[in-house]
Amino acid sequence: MVAPVAAAVLCVLGLSVTVGSPAWADSTAGGDLQVAQTLGDRDLTLILRRVTGLPGPLRVDVLTHRGTAAGTLRLGAVPTGASADRAEGSSAGTTTSTVSVKLGSTPGSYGAALDIDRAGPWELVVDDGSRTARIPFTVPGQATSPPELAVFGGFVTAGVLMLVTLFVAVRARRGAWALLPAGGVVAALAVAVTAALLSTSLPLPPEPGGQVDATNDNVTDPYSVVRPVTNDYSRPPASLELGSYPAKAAERGTPG
Repeated sequence: MVAPVAAAVLCVLGLSVTVGSPAWADSTAGGDLQVAQTLGDRDLTLILRRVTGLPGPLRVDVLTHRGTAAGTLRLGAVPTGASADRAEGSSAGTTTSTVSVKLGSTPGSYGAALDIDRAGPWELVVDDGSRTARIPFTVPGQATSPPELAVFGGFVTAGVLMLVTLFVAVRARRGAWALLPAGGVVAALAVAVTAALLSTSLPLPPEPGGQVDATNDNVTDPYSVVRPVTNDYSRPPASLELGSYPAKAAERGTPG
């Protein structure tokens, strides 16, 4: 009885290795962000490199063009995302990392690195001493899809039950007892293989920062977002320009 059970376990193990490979697919992807920014008399191009690990550096390349004056820019990283966790959301709007970049008189690239400690929406603050620009960007998180969890859990359960099957087949006087954990192995692999096959056809969640407003929660776990009925996430853009003017006491202000 031991030999047939061992052969069945080996066949099931080979099936799990063969079928389980396509399951690891879903991940939240991000890329470099390139922004053309005018700051006073300076025309700059800022390239925000993708953050590959958390905590990790955000590498910023400041490209100057012909006619750009030399000087010093101060860069800062500010988390801006809302969160259901009060402790995590309490630091929103606070500069967590700063660095200075000295620009030369000749066109070129000037690099700097800022510390990023969490996934979510951020702002890059660019300050030349008299003017400030804010550039929003999103640091993606490493999310695990529900099918991926099912595949991982199914294979782990199957591996544990395989050991139990071999132990029972060797120790038990009645070989029929080995069929119980062996049946569990088949059931666990069925769950894992089904999740692996269905993972390619399941729709992805809305992309935070692109299709829906990014928050700390939906960037960390985009699968927790309740998908709306319609798939049209677009909204018309809006621009807001603010200006200041000297106001006198008891004078009624007028919007400009």
